[in-house]
Amino acid sequence: GVHNAKLKGMLVGLSLAMTELDGAIPKISLKGETRSVRENDDHRDGEFLTFRTFIEAFTHSRNLTIREQAMLIYDTLKSNGYYTLNSLPLKEESTAIRTLDELFKVGRLADALTALNGKTLWQNVVVAQEEFDGAKTNRSELEVAEDAGDAAFLVAKRAKAKCAEVFEMVEALYMVEGKA
Repeated sequence: GVHNAKLKGMLVGLSLAMTELDGAIPKISLKGETRSVRENDDHRDGEFLTFRTFIEAFTHSRNLTIREQAMLIYDTLKSNGYYTLNSLPLKEESTAIRTLDELFKVGRLADALTALNGKTLWQNVVVAQEEFDGAKTNRSELEVAEDAGDAAFLVAKRAKAKCAEVFEMVEALYMVEGKA
């Protein structure tokens, strides 16, 4: 009887520690942010596909100058593996768009893009990339906030110790009484 009362008290202490632990664990859901990242990635992929299709259309032009300028951009996309951009991992997609943006700002590629009136379409890709970066940053900041669970760690250590005490007591009772 004395041991059962002591065990009951230990179980009450353990349940209080578990309740405290539940309150100490940060309740942050990344579901909405993950959906936002996915939607922004899809939007970025769509804008890039529009740009790529626009350039491809000019590769069939009868005007040799236009075809040459389109082929310059098209070959850049093909040779650097950027043609199928959306098959890359998200991080590599972002790097590829930033690299292409730098290439399209100067030199022959910039001139070709201007001659084909493709700057607006490319700018749409860059804006979509910036929106994606914003959504990704927001999710990363929430992940950092979620990891700030030092208090939860300390409570979990106390709960683990209380749990161990309960199991030791149950084991001791089993040894004394010989039954579960």
